[in-house]
Amino acid sequence: MLSSTNELLPCSSIAAADRRTADLYSLPHPLANMTDVLEADAVVLDVDGVLVDVADSYRRAIVESVERCYGRTIDRAAVQAFKDAGGFNNDWDVTDAAALYVLASGEGYDASIETYTDAIADRGGGLDAAESVVSDALDATALERVVSRWDRDRLREVFQGLYLGADLYRSIEGGEPDVPDRPGATDVDLARNVDGTVRTDRGTESTAAPEDEAADAAGPDALRGFIHDEPVILTDETREWFATNVDLGILTGRPEAEAQIALGRAGLDDLPADRRFTMDDWDESKPDPDALTTLAERLEAETVVFVGDTLDDVRTATNAADADPHRVYHGVGVLSGGLSGESGRNKFAQAGAVAVCESVNDVPDLLE
Repeated sequence: MLSSTNELLPCSSIAAADRRTADLYSLPHPLANMTDVLEADAVVLDVDGVLVDVADSYRRAIVESVERCYGRTIDRAAVQAFKDAGGFNNDWDVTDAAALYVLASGEGYDASIETYTDAIADRGGGLDAAESVVSDALDATALERVVSRWDRDRLREVFQGLYLGADLYRSIEGGEPDVPDRPGATDVDLARNVDGTVRTDRGTESTAAPEDEAADAAGPDALRGFIHDEPVILTDETREWFATNVDLGILTGRPEAEAQIALGRAGLDDLPADRRFTMDDWDESKPDPDALTTLAERLEAETVVFVGDTLDDVRTATNAADADPHRVYHGVGVLSGGLSGESGRNKFAQAGAVAVCESVNDVPDLLE
């Protein structure tokens, strides 16, 4: 729970008998004047990193899509740097920005991933900022070569093929998936590590599981799809607690069809359509507050807790509080996505979170 001094508690200490002696984190930008107990009549959940673990699905698809299109890629750990920069709620945008970095690196852009993503954050985050960073870093001729090779439609096609697999690709996207084979060392012009140094082996390390290597050899019909590698985080007990104690909503950057699959695995596919927002339901994305404030209105809630695994999720709650002052919005971060440890807790606090939990399964302790 939260003390009246607007301090941030880790969820793991919420259930302790003496909450006031817990390890506290200062909350620079409180969303509301808090009492001793955090109360909410509605909880809105993100999907990726909250209901299901996407480390081996969406994040892997980002890395491998760039590799298969351009012969080199970023490390999977670098994906979090894009998320922290803000404006990358859509993983297709992360893929595009990572590809832009790889292509620019081949034209002499020697910044590390950290420097690149910091520059993106300084310019407001998102893909437009990434384009601006690269545009300012390269001369006109090099930039023209990068832009001519930067094929966002192709990247999306490969991403969807890898993520969905052959069967789901046909039913959701239509047509046959066209996913190029993983490149060999001779296909790589320049391989660059996350820290900006050039690899001496002139190749990229395979991130594929053995069954996926076999699928490559067997052709598109054998594409299994990374979507099948998404362990469910939400427990039955937590789901039942939400159903009994609060009104529940979903706010995700996934397309509707992919959201439905994840919700089905988490046991939430019976949630009414008017209680969830997906990519298909609005033109904006987090941290824009409109979807969250609309859900609050539909749920007829006075106090809303939004649980997410990225800084933009927490910023969405902060922005909703500014946009809708007649309701109270609390942003709660979970460490089951890309952020972890003390660093993750501190980043969530700086973004305006009122609490940080290890996973969504600790949220009931925050509200009881």
